Amino acid sequence: MIKLDLKSLLLNIFQEDKSKNEAHTVFSQLAMITIKSLMPSDKTIGNTIDYKRFEEELKLLRYYKLDAYNHFKRNLDETEYFNYKDKTLYSRILPIILSNKDYGIVEEEVIKNIIYTTGNIETLLEGLTISKVLFLAIEDGQNLLEALKQYIINLSQVEYLEKYRDLYQYDLLKNDVNFEVSFERERVSLITLLHGIDMGKFKDVKDILKVLEGEEAKTSLGRIIFNSIKEKPLEYDMEDSYERMGDYILKLRNSRIDPDALKIERYELPDIFKFEEGEVFFHSLLNHSKVIKKETKDDSLISLIQTRAGMYLFNRDPFN
Repeated sequence: MIKLDLKSLLLNIFQEDKSKNEAHTVFSQLAMITIKSLMPSDKTIGNTIDYKRFEEELKLLRYYKLDAYNHFKRNLDETEYFNYKDKTLYSRILPIILSNKDYGIVEEEVIKNIIYTTGNIETLLEGLTISKVLFLAIEDGQNLLEALKQYIINLSQVEYLEKYRDLYQYDLLKNDVNFEVSFERERVSLITLLHGIDMGKFKDVKDILKVLEGEEAKTSLGRIIFNSIKEKPLEYDMEDSYERMGDYILKLRNSRIDPDALKIERYELPDIFKFEEGEVFFHSLLNHSKVIKKETKDDSLISLIQTRAGMYLFNRDPFN
């Protein structure tokens, strides 16, 4: 079985984004936001997402000058929510997988993060399968396919609904959602794929399994994994703020981060656009920051802000 390098798995999220999109887009930023929101648990050994931090980071993300932002959708109506196939999912669940050694924590955090943006059942099962297959590959990789089949077969709808139903944005047991029937239909399609019959769904799962068997990747997630194989050294083209995340995620994984150092007791979230060039300010998410340049251009108010982590370009409608 192929061995994966954990640090490379994270860094390749950023590298794949930059190689494919010629810049660090919303995919990189969502990975960063997820990492920043991970907190060592005070109940067990592992890391869970602080959703207060996650939500505030997403509010700030609206003002990042980013490409590919249209791939990430929020505030969906009920129909959109249950049909939305979130293409940014892998950039959020990979940090969750890499920061934890207990699959129980991984599973719960992956589910919560998926249904935070979408109620789509195919996306849910694909996300869970990705998390399980990567967790198994990282741990030992023995009998991976059989273990994966058993995992999907043994997923309990009853237990799932008891634990997660109230976390959905809308009622998933309404007649037009038809959760029970849809869940079983998608589960059958997934198990069929795991038996080698392609039903035209779960493309990321299909690609991951082929990569772990030594084949070339065809998807972004597949390339991230393919380029994380230990025998494949890769030169990274990214800023230090991204590269540092590789070491940071390993420290989280190995419980080497003091949780008190990450806690935000009281959020200070000033309007970053009210500060003028040269002004220094404190923001709970950006830390101590300085406005390097501010201008109105192409009907946007733009602020270039230097933070401890790096330089960020924010923009918004000047009349808001």
